[in-house]
Amino acid sequence: MIEVGDPINLKEVVNCFFKLVNQTPGLKITQKGRLMVKVTDNTDQYASYSFIFVYPDDKNWDKYLEMCFEYLNESWPKVFSDKRIMKDYEKQLKDRFFQKNRCFLFLKKRNKTIGLANLYFHEDSLFVAEYYIVPDERRQKTGYKSFLNIIRWAKNKAKNIKIEVDKDLENANNFWLSFNCTLDNLGKRNIYIIMLS
Repeated sequence: MIEVGDPINLKEVVNCFFKLVNQTPGLKITQKGRLMVKVTDNTDQYASYSFIFVYPDDKNWDKYLEMCFEYLNESWPKVFSDKRIMKDYEKQLKDRFFQKNRCFLFLKKRNKTIGLANLYFHEDSLFVAEYYIVPDERRQKTGYKSFLNIIRWAKNKAKNIKIEVDKDLENANNFWLSFNCTLDNLGKRNIYIIMLS
C-alpha cells in the first residue's frame, strides 16, 4: 500500500493500480493495454457507453489534459485562460493521481472519446471533481447515459456520489438535477448527493 507522503515509486503505483483493477468487477485490460470499464448486460440500452482510466505519462495523458483545459476554460474563462495557470493545474492533477483513490477517466461512446471525469473516493463517498462532455455530444442524453455507467460502477465502492457545482453554472446545475438526487444549496456552492444503496 502507498501512503500519502511516501516517496513516489511509479512501478509500485502501477502495481497498486492493477491490483485494484483485478479486484473490481467490470474492469478489464484491453489488448492495447488500455484499462476499459464497460458496465453492461445484454438488455442494457446504454451498452455503447464505457470509460477508460487515464494516468500521468500514458499515451492518453496529453489528450486528457487538453480536454480538461477546454472544460476549465469553458466554465471559468477569466480564471483558466492563462497558460501558466494551466501548467500549475497539470502539476496538481499529477499530485492528486499519486494520492489514494483518484481516478481520471475518458468517457467513451462507441469507442469515440466524448468527455472526461475526475473522481476521487473519500470515506464512503465518490466525489466528482470534474465531469465534462464535448459540445457536439450535448443535448442528446449522452452525458446522462455515460454517467449512469459511472453510477453502476461505483455502487459496490461507495454509499453515495457527491458533486459540488458553482451556483451560477446553470447548465451544470440542470444536468445534475436530472438524476434522482438530493440538493443542498445552503452553502456557497450547490451540493448534489446521489444515493447508491
